[in-house]
Amino acid sequence: MLKEAKENIDNGEPTKLLHKIIEDYMYMSSQTYYNWFNKNSNLNNLPVISNPEHWNQFETINVPILTFSGSKEEDYYLHLDLLKNKALNCNDFEYKIIETTGHTYKNKETEIGNLIYNWIKKLKIN
Repeated sequence: MLKEAKENIDNGEPTKLLHKIIEDYMYMSSQTYYNWFNKNSNLNNLPVISNPEHWNQFETINVPILTFSGSKEEDYYLHLDLLKNKALNCNDFEYKIIETTGHTYKNKETEIGNLIYNWIKKLKIN
């Protein structure tokens, strides 16, 4: 599909939808697919699945990080400990798994809002 996307882009049709549904639920334009899945893409700054030795962009972050994922998320989104290990220049990394929710965090808006609010509040104190 990466080849199809690149051909569409090269032919001046970056918005052309790919012939196949992605992840079993969405159509994607050639440019978006290419940006997401091209291994040299700037968007590939969290390469959890391929997990190379160095995560070039991610390793340079030197500010506090808070990340979270839903417990019903795809397995590769649950490796937040891996993110922490790859954040080599971040000395304040926190993560949390939000129970009983997936990628959209439906019905967890207040919990997530409080999580973020309390994290920011804690940063201001320190």
